[in-house]
Amino acid sequence: RLSGAAQVQISVLAGLFVLAKAADYFLGRYDLVTNDHSLFTGMNYTGQNAVLPARNILLGVSLICAVLFFLNVWRRTWQLPTVGLALLALSAILIGMIWPAIVQGFQVRPSEADKENSFMKANIDATQHAYGLDKVDAVDASGTAKGKLSAAKLEKQVADVPVVDPKQVSDTFEQLQLPANYYKVPSVLDVDHYDINGQQQPLVLGPRELDQTGIPPADQTWANLHTVYTHGDGIIAAYANKVTPLDTANNNGRGGRLVWAEGVNDSSKGVKTDHDLGDFRSPIYYGESSPSYSIVGKASPSAPGVELSLSQGSGDQGTTYAGTGGVPIGGFFNQLMYAIKFGEPNFVLSGRVNSASKVLYNRDPAQRVEKVAPWLTVDSDPYPAVVDGNVEWIVDGYTTTDRYPDSQSESFRSMIDDSLQENNGLSTLPTDKINYMRSAVKATVDAYDGTVTLYAWDEEDPILQTWMKAFPGTVLPKSAIPVDLMDHLRYPEDLFKVQRYQLAKYHVTDATQFLAASDQWSVPADPNSAIDVQMQPPYRMFIDHDGTQQWSLTSDFVPRGKNTLAAYMSVNSDAGSDDFGKITLTEMTNSGVDGPGTIATVMSGNAAVKQRLRLFPTGSAAMGNLLTVPLDGSFLYVQPVYGVRGGTSSFRILQFVIVSYDGHVGVGDDLAHALSNALNAPAGGGNTGTGNGAPGPGGAGGRTLTQRIDAAIARADRAFAAADAAQRQGDTVTWAEQLAVAKKYVALAARLSAERSAK
Repeated sequence: RLSGAAQVQISVLAGLFVLAKAADYFLGRYDLVTNDHSLFTGMNYTGQNAVLPARNILLGVSLICAVLFFLNVWRRTWQLPTVGLALLALSAILIGMIWPAIVQGFQVRPSEADKENSFMKANIDATQHAYGLDKVDAVDASGTAKGKLSAAKLEKQVADVPVVDPKQVSDTFEQLQLPANYYKVPSVLDVDHYDINGQQQPLVLGPRELDQTGIPPADQTWANLHTVYTHGDGIIAAYANKVTPLDTANNNGRGGRLVWAEGVNDSSKGVKTDHDLGDFRSPIYYGESSPSYSIVGKASPSAPGVELSLSQGSGDQGTTYAGTGGVPIGGFFNQLMYAIKFGEPNFVLSGRVNSASKVLYNRDPAQRVEKVAPWLTVDSDPYPAVVDGNVEWIVDGYTTTDRYPDSQSESFRSMIDDSLQENNGLSTLPTDKINYMRSAVKATVDAYDGTVTLYAWDEEDPILQTWMKAFPGTVLPKSAIPVDLMDHLRYPEDLFKVQRYQLAKYHVTDATQFLAASDQWSVPADPNSAIDVQMQPPYRMFIDHDGTQQWSLTSDFVPRGKNTLAAYMSVNSDAGSDDFGKITLTEMTNSGVDGPGTIATVMSGNAAVKQRLRLFPTGSAAMGNLLTVPLDGSFLYVQPVYGVRGGTSSFRILQFVIVSYDGHVGVGDDLAHALSNALNAPAGGGNTGTGNGAPGPGGAGGRTLTQRIDAAIARADRAFAAADAAQRQGDTVTWAEQLAVAKKYVALAARLSAERSAK
């Protein structure tokens, strides 16, 4: 039995509970446009015709039930509220659960394509808009060359195609351009373009960051780790489209055949580095590999600096941080607080911590942007650029949501995963599923003082506009972007990966065809990946677009389950262009165009390629990235091959380039000679760093077979002589390199002799 007061209290609480359930039914109607189904995300036939009416009915029943409970405050009888609650429970089961299941099973499933057609069309339109795919420029191509073009003209069109693989040359950068073991570059380098001597040049580059694991263990004291070895220094860059001739007498592969644009001069290793990026402030205190914290600053202007700096000379100390970054910890209280924060008593005890000391921490560029703007999803690949005399980290920031009506929801990490992906991104959502994405913000982090600057990029994005209203003044307008910075802004990589993932299905705009799943694509597997399911990464390069070289981000598509080329996707990645962000989708009208997987197989089975690979011991040859380059209505496939010796001091040297064009495979020391070999035409020497047109193995150079045989034998003789001289001097490295060169030219002479005999 209940007292009157208890009846009032219970009636009010029960009424409020049922009223809250009514609000849940009301708001739950809007979830129908973001629900995941077996075919697509969004409103479907069952949702429109069964679930939505059911929730409207349940909303009304809940309101009536709530009123009955509130009336019970005065009537003091449980009969009507109990009947109302039972009706609500019964309705929830019959109308909310059983009826939608009946509609789905007996009306939708037998004729799903017809019932879901209009809803599928809404999903296609919403998905294309939500991911920025509604303005894709679709064009058709046959995939075969339009006509016979000269090798010289084709070489001119591909002069800027990169033959330096940013993944393969990381160890070459480290061995040749790092003066000590406590520096390193990323395992996958960045690709950018710079205006050098009035011409846009593609570069492979990486920051020379600090690597404290390279400090001898005995020297890894607290003072060294946190007050001496505090920062990296500078950027290393090489031309992506240039290599030195393999048989240059003063080179012999010592420089990895790279043509350096920025780095450290080191004549002892045969490296001469130009400084084509101009003068800039080189210390990198804020980077992807910076220590967790460093203490900088000296007690007085006359006190000696203790930080090690490359600009002071390898092994020299004498510099000190003079930037605005960091937090002052000169007072005892601050020192005590940071001693507690980092669990390190030396903040209080060490003499290296003085009245002018600062502590630098939170030094990863992506992490700093995320802390400044936690509402952004940050791109997984920040990249450095020389901007107005400073090294700036550029970070792309996205606005994302999983609440865009009717748009397809997918895992962000799954969409950006490929064979080069190391970091799957920083997501602001409770889960990593998204169905809307915009490149909203371009952020910079100064590598010297850590200053974070946010610039609005997509100023029409409503989510960005809302956040800018919530945090006024934190994001600068797009018009405030400096000109020099604009030159290095690029189309975001993670956004491109998400778009190509969605475009693999959503290039189909007809709902009936989409539901039949007869024209679905997929991103091809990386031919060089040990894991077959890893997607091929997108590549940045200059491609020919209507007669001009356009800085682009590119990717291939193949039909689902096949290896033929279905389409080629490229996006204008030059932020200074009026067409920046324009996506071009070149679809094949010919179903027999070979895709990357097939081309990789054809290349590896080519007799000339196999002949060259035989010169390398098992495991000592590494295949570079397989690039797809649109060329004269067809596609040129380019793949560099690197040789590497075992050992801790080894590095990869570009040995030769393989191309496939219009059904012909060619091999040469560089791209120009490989292309001329494929076309059986003289090479113009277009892709050599020195402009030297003398062909290596694989290039004809317009000479007769006899002349080429004589030249190969002469070159082998010179290499044997150089090997003998190196052996007498005890230089085993040069001896091994020269023997490899000699064997290569002996094999070439033998192959050419066989060709002459066959004729």
